[in-house]
Amino acid sequence: GYQLRPGAEAFLPTTLEQLWSTRLEQLLQSTRKRAELFSEFEIQKTLELAAAIGQEVLFREWGNACNKEDLTVPSVLVDEMITQGFASAGHQAWSFTHEGLRDLLILRAKEAGRWAAHNHVCAAMIDTTYEKSDQGASERLTNYLIEAGAYDLVIEPLLHLIQKALIRCDWDLARTYLDDVE
Repeated sequence: GYQLRPGAEAFLPTTLEQLWSTRLEQLLQSTRKRAELFSEFEIQKTLELAAAIGQEVLFREWGNACNKEDLTVPSVLVDEMITQGFASAGHQAWSFTHEGLRDLLILRAKEAGRWAAHNHVCAAMIDTTYEKSDQGASERLTNYLIEAGAYDLVIEPLLHLIQKALIRCDWDLARTYLDDVE
């Protein structure tokens, strides 16, 4: 049968959050060993920004968001995530393969009081990366501002989205946006 190495302790997580926390700590430590210039805290913040961006993370957006926070993405981080089964990557983007890791990163950012700031950064990244006429970017900007609690800043892009929906006679979408205003 199986035996533990001498001196090793048996650990079985009792909750999914415990499991994801353990796996995240392993990811942070292994990335830190391969990228010695970065602290585990800096690596975690880059991952929290990725979680704020979404399930799929464009390398360009992630780099721009991290730059706005004076962070650099360790070049080995995505490789380490793929190796540990946390991500799959293409040429221009990578994706979280497990929603549990992304949820944990969001939870940690919220508990540490960083979530609103991360969403402000993502809103600024969208604002400087895409044209105002880009429908998808406008929706994402609006969502980031709402998530950041920046309700005074969300009015203008939200009204723009409502106008575009009304011009296209998409009443349901316009109503959905109006509900966001309320």
